Amino acid sequence: FYVVPWLWFDGNQHGGSSPSLWENMIVSRMNQPTTVNINIVGYYSPTNMAGTVFARFRNDSTSAISGFALFVITEASIYFHAPNFDSIHNHVARDYLPDHIGAPVLILPGDSVTVIQPFTVQSGWNTNRCHIIAWLQDTVMLPDSTKNIFQSSVIGISDLAVNEDGMRRPMSAVVTVIPNPTAGQIRMVFDVPLMAFYAIKLFDCAGRQVYETDGVGVEGVESI
Repeated sequence: FYVVPWLWFDGNQHGGSSPSLWENMIVSRMNQPTTVNINIVGYYSPTNMAGTVFARFRNDSTSAISGFALFVITEASIYFHAPNFDSIHNHVARDYLPDHIGAPVLILPGDSVTVIQPFTVQSGWNTNRCHIIAWLQDTVMLPDSTKNIFQSSVIGISDLAVNEDGMRRPMSAVVTVIPNPTAGQIRMVFDVPLMAFYAIKLFDCAGRQVYETDGVGVEGVESI
């Protein structure tokens, strides 16, 4: 059984069957600017074969972004003698976190959202060849029945921190407020250990709470 190779990207067969044109199509698509930045960290316990991944989705645009945050565990170099005579298979989807639909998120302009997903590795998977891919997908269905992906990022499971109970770096109490003073928006910058939970509460002069947010340390130096 013979099939002509066809280039698929953005979930559809846009590329056609002319390999000489594929490189320019791929480079052109990858050079399109994105309004979303993704940073992934996490930890994994080889003993329990389980871990948690934290993905921060930052909106660098001037408009709010509504989408679905999706995660998938993939494995490379899987040997299987398929009917098309290909024996080595890469980027094979092992598991979707939490499912193939994803978690709905709304990110305000200049803000970020951290999505947390636990995961478990099955005994037959080679963790040295497994990666976790996170991406943010638009909610709008296009005419060709696909949904645009804003951005994606990947991390190897073997690159995650090894979970060791009791190993916690103390959190800094220094929070820098920019600009200060101000009558408008402010940005709070502070140091936080990777994968450490934090909470920020703001109170007015009368002691009433007027704002609250929380998250997980992803970049070391957090900015809200």
